[in-house]
Amino acid sequence: MNSYELSILEQDWLAAKADETEAQQRRRDIEDRISAVLLSDATPTQTVHLSRVSITRRQQRKVDYDTMLECAHEHGLEDEVPQIFRFEAKINEKVWKKLTPEIISAFAPAVTTSQGRPSFTTKKDKK
Repeated sequence: MNSYELSILEQDWLAAKADETEAQQRRRDIEDRISAVLLSDATPTQTVHLSRVSITRRQQRKVDYDTMLECAHEHGLEDEVPQIFRFEAKINEKVWKKLTPEIISAFAPAVTTSQGRPSFTTKKDKK
């Protein structure tokens, strides 16, 4: 592929990205308008069915990890924590990259590495 063809693909990608962003914003605006009419803030979980679309809103809960541990300890509920809360171990990349080879080797059997999807970002035009 020559540089001209690559330039055309780049322009096509930029146009598609702009269309996608615009369509997403338009869709979200419409969803907000529908939600304002059909959903009640007083009901924690609700589903409304239209002819071709269903709208569901659920409550979101976030957990402050340190406070949760304090509460569990204070009430003697440490054994209940694994049943009530789910934890997903994620690597802190900044720390991982600074570890000694011995520590990395120790955790290596628990870590799977694979290629992620490429990330595309747009650059701001120079003015």
